[in-house]
Amino acid sequence: FAFPEEAIQGGQLIDVFTDSAHGYIGVLSSARKLQTLKWTDSNMRPAIQRLIPLDSNFQKQEAMSSVVLPGWYYSAYGQNSGIHFTAAERSMEATRGVHGIQQFLLE
Repeated sequence: FAFPEEAIQGGQLIDVFTDSAHGYIGVLSSARKLQTLKWTDSNMRPAIQRLIPLDSNFQKQEAMSSVVLPGWYYSAYGQNSGIHFTAAERSMEATRGVHGIQQFLLE
């Protein structure tokens, strides 16, 4: 499929998760930027899934179409994406190397 026009420039699809509410959630990555897409079996045209970042005190920030991680993004090349998705909580975490994790909620 083709990425939407609003997709982050140079983004690569690094992981896909199933979500009963949206069908599929795909994660795009480009350097320190992350973005999520959603699509279903009946509508395979991906759309941007906005994210709500949480700050260091787990307070919700303003929803946005892509996020920039404050530290370098780590993914174990050839192993996994470094992204964890909890569908029941609509929560996504990205590993940040020695900086810990960055947590987001799906809007």
